Amino acid sequence: MNEISLDSCRQIVEAKISSAGILEVVFEDSDRSVNPIISEFGSGGGVQQTSSALWSEDTQKAVPFPLPPDALGSKISSDHLWILFRRDTGTTQSEFWVTGIDGKVEKKLGAVILDEEMKARYPDGLFSLDYGWIPNTDKFFYSVEVTYGTIPPLIIDKFVLVDANSEKAIPLTIQSEIEIFRFSPDGSQMTILTDSELRVLSTQNGQEEFTIRASLNDPTYSPDGKFIIDFIDDGILRVDARDGEQQIIPLKYTIMSTRTEGPSYGPLPDFIWMSNSALLLTSLNSDEKYIFSLNKHESGWMFTVLQVDLASGTTHPIQTFSGDPSSAKISPDRKLLVFQKYKGAGTSQTRDLYLTDLATGKILETVEGGVFTAWLPDSNKYLYVTGIPYPPPGKGDPGTNKVEIKDYLGEVGKESILVNWRASELEWSASWVDKNRLVTNCKIITFP
Repeated sequence: MNEISLDSCRQIVEAKISSAGILEVVFEDSDRSVNPIISEFGSGGGVQQTSSALWSEDTQKAVPFPLPPDALGSKISSDHLWILFRRDTGTTQSEFWVTGIDGKVEKKLGAVILDEEMKARYPDGLFSLDYGWIPNTDKFFYSVEVTYGTIPPLIIDKFVLVDANSEKAIPLTIQSEIEIFRFSPDGSQMTILTDSELRVLSTQNGQEEFTIRASLNDPTYSPDGKFIIDFIDDGILRVDARDGEQQIIPLKYTIMSTRTEGPSYGPLPDFIWMSNSALLLTSLNSDEKYIFSLNKHESGWMFTVLQVDLASGTTHPIQTFSGDPSSAKISPDRKLLVFQKYKGAGTSQTRDLYLTDLATGKILETVEGGVFTAWLPDSNKYLYVTGIPYPPPGKGDPGTNKVEIKDYLGEVGKESILVNWRASELEWSASWVDKNRLVTNCKIITFP
């Protein structure tokens, strides 16, 4: 394993191979002077005080993008032609600007003012700004958001779509209290979820395309944007993104969560897209809809991997395994499955890591006491950890001083390699650029 240390540790924005075959990494650049204006719109926990820098493999250095000194919170368009940033011109005034990636073109395309009328509408409200590029377009959005503490729904007072090329701005009429808004993968649509409906708007003209009047959980687009899906009590709600036509695909599943709020605030089942119109999900074999699983690991748990075909509206089981479904992770090529299996109970309970062939159910590897960390993109390789005490020791337990945690690179059919690197770095900032190279916040790691 080879490591290249970067010139400083920064949060990754994007890592990619350029058209010339050179690895380029865009980082947040915090080495800038702080704007003296303290905006009433807030600064996003300090994030707004960062710019961006480009690190190149050929120069081994990070070069800041050409932005004015008062530019805040810069964001790069998906085609790398534009940089969007915010300027605070007063404590209650902010502007949104774009500039060419070379810094030669700069234009103001939006502004917001926190006036007395807006403050009167939301007494005691906390104001903030949100903005960003719409996927795979040269359009961006900006909005004024209002919150009362951290509990949803979110209140949006103003929402505007802007085309960076034509400079055309489209103000949207949005119900003030929403839960989630998302854009389709191609950027042509926008979904807005409230507690009673899902609205779908066109980003071309801001017009509503259709509305689904139902209380949904977390609507998600398929990879090609043709379908919108959500998990409901009866199975999966499939919505045709073109016209809103609905179909319920019957599916029995169980949600496992460590959250205490109950099903209405629970997460979705763990699933991965298999194609544009098919997905794989893992579900505990149980008659219960929701299981609170904090510190609960039954040795007799069984779970099934299911395939759902959105186009035909059918489901069928792939394999059933003995193990913990909350730990199950399907490989990027959808051929392998890793999960933990618990044995025994109480203080004598143990756990091992299993790697299996998803199609046949055959166990390929077993790691005693192993904990899975991540798949490598080629899927035959994976990172895991050993030495983590289980069950967790009590506070002040002298045995914790003897713990020796080790990270390994495993590969199907080959002996694992001890890596001198803490895999926990994945939790902060990491991005795969090809099947063997991983960029973290501080270094580039090339795996054998």
